[in-house]
Amino acid sequence: MRSIAVFSVFTSLLLAGSAYAQRPTEAGPCAAPSGPSIERLQDLARLYHPEALSAAKSQAFVLIAFVLNADCRVLQHTTGQRAGEHIDLETTLRSLFPDLGRGPFVPAGIADATTDPAPGRPWIVWTLVQS
Repeated sequence: MRSIAVFSVFTSLLLAGSAYAQRPTEAGPCAAPSGPSIERLQDLARLYHPEALSAAKSQAFVLIAFVLNADCRVLQHTTGQRAGEHIDLETTLRSLFPDLGRGPFVPAGIADATTDPAPGRPWIVWTLVQS
């Protein structure tokens, strides 16, 4: 009877260990299907380009652009200006970061840099790359 109990415990530990080893590794905070949160992007904009968020630029069609890795580490950043309320994301990212190649930039996105709904408000454009 004791040998069966020892065998049961051993088997349980073995199965638990293999189940743990098969769990997927956690992805970084920016690797979610929707990409980084808007709050994280706005924090990065305030940290890297506070001048683009000033009252003087509040309606100047400013773009703040980031290239991030899956851990939300900023690999590249810049600012630019958009022509209006409609942009082509691929073209915009390609023009702001020509060294990234031709794309496609997936995942990528556009977010408001502020909560101000005024036309011309600053936008954040971003893409993720493997690092």
